[in-house]
Amino acid sequence: MVMGSRGPEVFNLDLSRRNLSQVPSEVAWFTSLTELNLEKNVLTEIPGEFSVLKDLASLNLSHNRLADVPKGLCGLPNLIQLNLSHNELITVPLEVECLVGLIELDLSHNYLTQLAPELGRLENLAVLDLSYNRLTQVPAELARLENLVRLDLRGNPLPVSDELLGRTKEPMELLKHILPQEVEGR
Repeated sequence: MVMGSRGPEVFNLDLSRRNLSQVPSEVAWFTSLTELNLEKNVLTEIPGEFSVLKDLASLNLSHNRLADVPKGLCGLPNLIQLNLSHNELITVPLEVECLVGLIELDLSHNYLTQLAPELGRLENLAVLDLSYNRLTQVPAELARLENLVRLDLRGNPLPVSDELLGRTKEPMELLKHILPQEVEGR
């Protein structure tokens, strides 16, 4: 560990599989963090102090008990990879639009029944995993995601077969089957 002007210079912190019910407040000391792994704990919330981690590029919160997308994420301008899979999320809040730098977003294996149309504003998004939720529709705004190269919607009660969802490799082609009018006019 190197001491820098902003605190200890730690770039990668792995706190996975520690049965944590709260994120230790000391995590905020490591303002140089670029990767933080909190997977497989029992977290139900994420503290607002996260917003001091301005260099954070990758955050893994998978396999926890989060019911809400943490609000403090909006203060992370360099976040490009966010894994919220295997939690207890029911909705994705409108605030997701603040995560404009995201390239990968994993929301799989939750209880999502609807998506905020604001997801369509994440113009850098290349990978979006929404598999194994409870989605019966997706917002037409997803067709705006021109950089999307992988969209996984398997395991949702959508009006298309899982076979098609698993077989179709081109995200915009898949969206044509789900949102024919909106995507063709893109």
